[in-house]
Amino acid sequence: MDDPDARFEAAEPIAGPLPQAPPRRKPSNPRAPYHHALLTEHEEELALSIGQGLALIERSEADSPDALVRALAGYIDAVSAGKRRLTEDPSDAALALGCAFGQQICRGLGFGWAHLRRTRMPGIVVISPDFRFVSGPRSVVDAALASGDGELLVHHYAELREALRAPAEPGFYRRVLRDG
Repeated sequence: MDDPDARFEAAEPIAGPLPQAPPRRKPSNPRAPYHHALLTEHEEELALSIGQGLALIERSEADSPDALVRALAGYIDAVSAGKRRLTEDPSDAALALGCAFGQQICRGLGFGWAHLRRTRMPGIVVISPDFRFVSGPRSVVDAALASGDGELLVHHYAELREALRAPAEPGFYRRVLRDG
């Protein structure tokens, strides 16, 4: 019998690195958005949440980012179809799945984790290496769970990949696709 709560509770933090966005000087404009590094306690919580997300989908952090994005999408589709279930507290599962998804964006596309400030949607996000793009992976997972369509994760990942290939445009922290 599928027991996501047992997998979730038994999960260990990931052993691999937690890629962080490179530093960027705080802008002089007091309204301009900026980011800063994660606090140590956030890093520890994030590493555990990523491990919990991987435990839910029963995959290893050593798997390729592309394979893990597809596995995350498949898990959401299976939940939607009633073949799998989330944890007793669905928001815990959504957070863990969002963190696991964000880690794959970092690993596969070179993004880094950071704490974004002075924006409409501040918080812990992943940021592209050139600071042009930002994604809130939890919001993408929330949208996928709400719609029952795990392919939103695959589509978002592809959109981020394409956005990075586009010629550089001025500006910082542009949200891509579903989470903006």
